[in-house]
Amino acid sequence: MQVRYWGRSCAGGQAFGNRVDNAIRIQKSATSCARADPLITVFLEDSQTYDGGEPTVETTFGVHQVKLPVGHAVLYPSSSLHRVEPSPAEMAQQINRAAEAVRVEDRHMLDTARAALDRSAGQIDRVVKRGQGADRQIERQILARCRAVRDLAWTAT
Repeated sequence: MQVRYWGRSCAGGQAFGNRVDNAIRIQKSATSCARADPLITVFLEDSQTYDGGEPTVETTFGVHQVKLPVGHAVLYPSSSLHRVEPSPAEMAQQINRAAEAVRVEDRHMLDTARAALDRSAGQIDRVVKRGQGADRQIERQILARCRAVRDLAWTAT
């Protein structure tokens, strides 16, 4: 038996989505082809300490997640829908990245709101100081509320 193609490793929590592999592999020289009807996954690390994703194969008999001891292998047709599920560590990293993206977006939104409130408060303050408003009491209340909201935005970050 001659090995013609090595698949990519998914160690360290990596994953890849659903796929069906091509049964015909074209060689780099492009003058020959090799059949790759059966796919094999060989487990090279202890299943208790391996932190990579689990191979999952979907067949007519259902969905099968596979995690075997060192040296064991699973053989399945290349036409089977298969994927590598993300490990729990990878899922936690994805959740943290998503949460951080939201926090960054929230910070940007708060900074924008804070800047707008600063501009508004400054304009209202100038109007009140000049005495151009019809009712100074209302203008002072509006200014106090703008400052309170601005201060709240500052403490939220």
